[in-house]
Amino acid sequence: MEKMERPQHGSRWTAEEDDRLRVLAETGAFLPAMARALGRSQESVRTRANILKVPVRSSDRSRQAPVEPVGILAPAPEAADASTALGSHHDGIVSASEPN
Repeated sequence: MEKMERPQHGSRWTAEEDDRLRVLAETGAFLPAMARALGRSQESVRTRANILKVPVRSSDRSRQAPVEPVGILAPAPEAADASTALGSHHDGIVSASEPN
């Protein structure tokens, strides 16, 4: 993973940077893009935004694809007939006395 250069690392925030942070937030920029544009870490940008009482969005959760269930939570494949999917036992329970 390539390390991002942060020319502002450790330096105080200027009034111009504060203004730029506000503009980026008002235009709907997300935290990672704001950090890149300002040459600061995401933590630094979030901290400064909190000090300035500027709301910052971390990511666009509304555009994320819905999570599909996997493993045992996934819906069972459709069978032509329930007895086919469960074998000869309609309730899905196999007793020790019944042969398989």
